[in-house]
Amino acid sequence: MTRLSEGQITALFREPRTMRKFTDRPVIDDQLREIQELTYLGPTAFNSQPLRITWIKSSEARERLVKHLIEANQEKARQAPVNAILSYDKAWIDRADVFNPRAAETIRNYCTTEKVVTFAAQQSANLQAGYFITAVRAPLV
Repeated sequence: MTRLSEGQITALFREPRTMRKFTDRPVIDDQLREIQELTYLGPTAFNSQPLRITWIKSSEARERLVKHLIEANQEKARQAPVNAILSYDKAWIDRADVFNPRAAETIRNYCTTEKVVTFAAQQSANLQAGYFITAVRAPLV
């Protein structure tokens, strides 16, 4: 396994900060797809993949989003070429037969209450959000 170079480590972890300004360079769908694919490589409970990414690209959708943001983030969201809303699937367990067919019964036996189902989804989606941030920072396509 090849370790990341110092330059790559710096680019991914040491230099990035919250974006406040954006270029006019468009973000293409292939880049968003690659970010999403990298995000879903992160480990999750039972390989459940509960994170859901909603890409906000149109100006109409962006304005609907902006109304729900704190004032300090509204202008940044307006200027960003794409916004991403990260959420988790509350019904992830209903797809156990799809994402982990060999363990579906074990998953259902473990996740017997809504509290356990929600906790597993939140924890896994939070972990995936970290992968998302790293994927966004990585130079892509």
